[in-house]
Order: sequence, then structure tokens, then C-alpha cells
Amino acid sequence: MDVLQALGAGRALGPSLYAAAAAVLILGYFYIVWDRRKDESSNKEDGQVGLKIVLYTLLLVSLGVAADAVNGILGWLMAGAKGGSQPIKVGLASLVAGGAGLVVVLLVLLPRTNTKEFPQTERFAAGSVAVVSGIAVVMQLNALLVALLGGQGWRGGAAPHAGTLLVAGALAFLAITRFGTMSDWTTPAKSVSMGAQMGAGYPPHGYGPQGQMPQAQPGAYPQPQGGGYPGAGGQMPPQGGGYPPQGGGQMPPQGGGYPPQGGGGYQPR
Repeated sequence: MDVLQALGAGRALGPSLYAAAAAVLILGYFYIVWDRRKDESSNKEDGQVGLKIVLYTLLLVSLGVAADAVNGILGWLMAGAKGGSQPIKVGLASLVAGGAGLVVVLLVLLPRTNTKEFPQTERFAAGSVAVVSGIAVVMQLNALLVALLGGQGWRGGAAPHAGTLLVAGALAFLAITRFGTMSDWTTPAKSVSMGAQMGAGYPPHGYGPQGQMPQAQPGAYPQPQGGGYPGAGGQMPPQGGGYPPQGGGQMPPQGGGYPPQGGGGYQPR
């Protein structure tokens, strides 16, 4: 594929974004004007509707110019970057023009409006970009697969579609994320562990206050309720008993040896 053709094939988002800008300008303006006639309308007190619609229209046009530039540059690079430096110069010129428009609108003009208090116009713009870029993702993915499976090859037709797919995917992700945030979408809840569902942790009865382990009672570790091991009181051995059994605490006990007197053991010769 010729490099200029590759550059032109990548320009797919621009015309769609220009159409979205026209929709925001015309349909958005009439919708908000009609909505403000309602007594319960949230836009009734918004006195900057027309100004914000103009600014967001300029924003979408600038975004289309910048997207065209990035698409063309990526398509040219992925096609082999051959044929001189003209495609990269054309792409950089468009990128500077579109980027300048984005910076002026986003950082200079929009902060002076009441778009945070009345975000309906921004919702229209974000929704338009989400729809346009989302459709472009599906269409460019289809074109990329058709070019690859149809035998056109990477440089012969697939490369420009791959560049457009990357740019459209990035725009779709940003626009849908912004539009979802403004629409108060919910994030998936984190999975609850089995221990939290049972209301218990480890050890079985949970930790003490402020996440501390329960304190052991003096005299034993660990100290079961009702005494230690062996013998009562947690001492080893306890007074008056323990192990061996009560009745003798020495080896051998007094009055006898091993074997005990009176029976057992080997018979003397």
C-alpha cells in the first residue's frame, strides 16, 4: 500500500466526530431549551447553555482533527514507514492544530463556565464520543480481520485499520468511563471471604479489641478453661498429684522399688 493511501485510510474517526459535533450543537441545544420549559427541570437556572454547547462543539471538532492525525501517523508507521517524510509531516501538522484546540477549550474556556454545576451539555458530548468511537472499534476490528483473513496482508490493508482500532479503543474507554461516572454507575462489589460471611476470623472466636490476640491467663500457655495440663492450676507437676498418679510422686516410691514388694518381677535364684 502507498504511504499516502495508508495515511488516508487511517482517517476514519474524524468525519464521525464532526457529525457528533453537529448533533451536539443542534440536537443538544433544542433539547436543553425544551427541557428548561419544565418547572422541575435541573437546567432551568442554567444561563450558559448556548455558550457551553458552542465550546463542546469546538472540542469535538478539535478531537476529530487530532484523531485523524494520530490515525494517519499510526497507519503509516505500521505499514512500514516508507516513502519519505511527507506523511509524518502532514500528521504532525494536524496533530498540533487539533491539540491546540483541545488545550484551549479544556484548560482555558470550559473552566470559566458552570459546567460542573450544570453538566448536561458535557453528558451530551461524552455520550456522542462514546457512541462514535464504540462504533468505530467494531467496524475497524471487522475491517482488520477481513484484511488479514482475506489475503491482503499486514501492509496491504490491515495496518491502517489496526492504528484506527487503537485510537478508537482509547477514545471509547475514556468516553464511556466519563459518561458512566457522570451517570452514577455502580462498581462491582468486592468478593467477601468465607470468614467474613460466617462472622468469624482466626482464631475461631476472633481477635480481641483493636485486632489483638486474646491474652492468656497466668500460669499456662495456652490456658484452657478450668485448669492447665497436667493438673489443676496450670503447674507442672501440681502439688499433691500430677503424673505419675496420686499416691506417689517419687521413682521409686517409699516402701518399695521396682518391681514392687510382694509380687511380680523375676524370682531370685
